[in-house]
Amino acid sequence: MFIKERFALRMLWKVACSLVNSTIIYYYLLIKLNCRQTFIVHIKYELFTFSNYEFVTLNNIYIFLLNYLLIHFMDILTTPAYRTISNHVIAEVRQKIANEQNALFALRPYQPGEVIAEFSAGTISAEPTYLTVQVGIARHITLQPEFLQYINHSCDPNVFFDTTTMQLVALKELQPQQEMTFFYPSTEWEMTQSFNCYCGSHHCLGKIQGAAFLSKQAQEQYRFTDFIQQQLAKKSANKKVA
Repeated sequence: MFIKERFALRMLWKVACSLVNSTIIYYYLLIKLNCRQTFIVHIKYELFTFSNYEFVTLNNIYIFLLNYLLIHFMDILTTPAYRTISNHVIAEVRQKIANEQNALFALRPYQPGEVIAEFSAGTISAEPTYLTVQVGIARHITLQPEFLQYINHSCDPNVFFDTTTMQLVALKELQPQQEMTFFYPSTEWEMTQSFNCYCGSHHCLGKIQGAAFLSKQAQEQYRFTDFIQQQLAKKSANKKVA
């Protein structure tokens, strides 16, 4: 085999690896950002730049590799991660296709401290459910508007339910298409349905049971409702007396 041919084949291998790596990297970003279709044109552009190599005689091989990768990855890239359930102007309820879990996504930007929505009590009960928010001892409310009940838990929340002012408030800057999440123990003292969290946050606490079970260190990281703050203060005072 001639030296030029061996060199050309080595370069072809590098290009093929670059194509694969580029596709894998973009696929990872698409999953993390939940906006797969937005990047398709950009991916195509990035992949086609590899055809500008000086080995014009191998252009047909590059095209073959490109088409092969696009055929095998296009179905994945164009399949949406979520389906829309309902639109509420400020936010949208979406269902994750993989596990049919509902979530609420912002449709406009919000700044930290900005009020996203006001809410009221649909019903008040003595016993909690997975849809209620605690506002006092043996006082648990369902949320109105109902779409707010689809805000899921995260150990790195970006919204907060203020049960004194009855307002949903942004804790961080929110961008359109970003999922809204809140810290369940910020409103719940002792949860009847504890669960293991897999939010993926660096601050993930693992098992979520309610504010009553949080360490002092964890308590300092989060904002809590006035009711939960009162409960934490009572617990701390009882420990000092004991």
